[in-house]
Amino acid sequence: MIETFEKDGWVRVKPLGPTWSRMALAVAKTLGLGEAQAIALAKQMRSPLLIDDDHGKRIARYYKVDTLSTLGIMLEFLRAGKINGEEYATNVRRFSSQAWIGADVVEEFLKTANMIE
Repeated sequence: MIETFEKDGWVRVKPLGPTWSRMALAVAKTLGLGEAQAIALAKQMRSPLLIDDDHGKRIARYYKVDTLSTLGIMLEFLRAGKINGEEYATNVRRFSSQAWIGADVVEEFLKTANMIE
């Protein structure tokens, strides 16, 4: 699936430069190395970071990295016509059953989707 998103331009695979590798090691003192590398890469590329973990989001914001959540990405897929409203609603409900997301947040995303259609 990641290959499809890369081919369609939704995802780019890029190496982390030396300066940013050092940043990642510093950030890894408060986060896991993978999350720290993701934050450093987003900073390097001046690109938003897809992250759902609240602590990771706070650290990313500290480093002035914009963040997107999984639900936010699904909403962008809906807006771009990559998925339809039914697929969107199913995915939002499925994700919310596997992660801690309040019912009010789920309802807000579903309402937003209804305004798009």
